[in-house]
Amino acid sequence: MTQLLPGQPVGRVSSGLIRFMLLGMATWAVTSSVPYAALLGLAPTPGVSRALGSPWALAGAIATAFLSIVVNGNVHARAAAAFRQSRVSGLFNGLTVAGGLGIGGLVWTAASYSRNPAPSFDLEHIVTSPTIPRELGVLVAVLMAALAVWMLIRLTAALRHVRERQLTIERLRQSGKRYDGVIAEVVFQNEWLWDMPVFTTRVAYADRGEPRELRLHMRTDAERVPTLGSPVIVLTDHAGATHVDLDYEAGVQFEEPYDKFVAPSG
Repeated sequence: MTQLLPGQPVGRVSSGLIRFMLLGMATWAVTSSVPYAALLGLAPTPGVSRALGSPWALAGAIATAFLSIVVNGNVHARAAAAFRQSRVSGLFNGLTVAGGLGIGGLVWTAASYSRNPAPSFDLEHIVTSPTIPRELGVLVAVLMAALAVWMLIRLTAALRHVRERQLTIERLRQSGKRYDGVIAEVVFQNEWLWDMPVFTTRVAYADRGEPRELRLHMRTDAERVPTLGSPVIVLTDHAGATHVDLDYEAGVQFEEPYDKFVAPSG
């Protein structure tokens, strides 16, 4: 499920991607200021609470949230272009959102308790307080920060995996043994990853006259589902690594109509 387009370099975390992630975290932190301070009790003073609870502050938060979504789209697009894997792109996106919400909550927590140390932190206030206690805001902030740390750990492992896979694909294209094969079976079970249909496929080829086959998972765009018999290139090496490319030079046909492969709306 990891791709590497012919001629594309192995993916890496670029400075541009990092910059957009940091910008996204900053905008999500600003956006979260309104709920943290005005709704979750983390405003350091009543004046700040009233200011961030005003219609103008709400309108500003909505505008900043829109900007955050645009930045997140850029983060996702850059990660997808570099690593060609939905899991990694989604983790970059999730880390940007959770990191921004966690940072925003922790900053407001520090501001609130530095200005008003009393009453001290006590989770029982969440149950006993007649108003919304700031402990609830602290709890949300900590949960968001913990989620960001968890996503960072997952992203680190996912990046290592996708780079290893892309390096393998690059090595196979340069020095692997090539076989001509065909798609012998395509099974669609009405499953999608985001809006991309997922298939189980069987590829048939011959090695020294002996028939061989591979069973693979395939994810593609709805309009690019190869038909049965479409030619493929099977690449292997002595280490047992395998990669399959569609053989465009030999002529690949795609399913038409492709409506049944389009993800349902909603």
